[in-house]
Amino acid sequence: MANLNSGTSGYPAALDTSPDLTDGSSGDEIVSAHMDGRGAAIVAIETELGTDPAGSTTDVKTRLAVALNDDGSVKSTVIVANTPTSVSYASGVFTLTTTPARYLSGNIVQMVSTQTVGATTTAITIPFDSTPIQSGEGAGFGMNVNMKPTSTLNSVYVQADLCGAPTNAGAMATCGLFLAASSSAIVAAGEECPNDNPSHWGFTWKATTVSTATTTYALNIGASAGTFTLSGDATGAGLWGDVVVSTLRVWEVQN
Repeated sequence: MANLNSGTSGYPAALDTSPDLTDGSSGDEIVSAHMDGRGAAIVAIETELGTDPAGSTTDVKTRLAVALNDDGSVKSTVIVANTPTSVSYASGVFTLTTTPARYLSGNIVQMVSTQTVGATTTAITIPFDSTPIQSGEGAGFGMNVNMKPTSTLNSVYVQADLCGAPTNAGAMATCGLFLAASSSAIVAAGEECPNDNPSHWGFTWKATTVSTATTTYALNIGASAGTFTLSGDATGAGLWGDVVVSTLRVWEVQN
């Protein structure tokens, strides 16, 4: 704190004092220190504010009011956000929340898959009739995956992409999808294999309900008659260097 009558100013580190001066023949003698102190205070204020502190507004108060409420808190309109970021405001505090692009509606949240490369066979048939495919019919060929959906509001899709052939010409190559070790397939697809030639078939299915529990998605694959070869021909041999691939994919999509 400085006495402006002493010729100095303590601002902005401290507020100054300005004792009254008296007039008349018995009053105070006006000396340069009196004006120097006040001049120093004016310069200190200008230095603290800087040049043109009002900016493009009419005065400093108007400029401050653009961003601050009367109580000094920040206005809620100061920060705005565009998708995928949202902004909330409470008691002068802004909270920004960003949803990663992969979680926007229609984007894939996660995907799991498995594949079988090269010929492998089973003699367990799947009847070609009106009854549901049972868990003991056909073979799994290791075509199963586990996935834990992140939200019951999302969609889950299952896709099977298969190639194979039965030993019996005209037999039906069939697959069934089993959920969580169900005893009956909830989805089935098949393709007739004429002249012992391999067929390419499969399905894409959207789950009717979604649980956030870890779920097993498994295929059983076989022919309606004879021995069935997955990713191979009717003789049980591989094709094109025994690199034919059959795939099971499961993915979750943000709604």
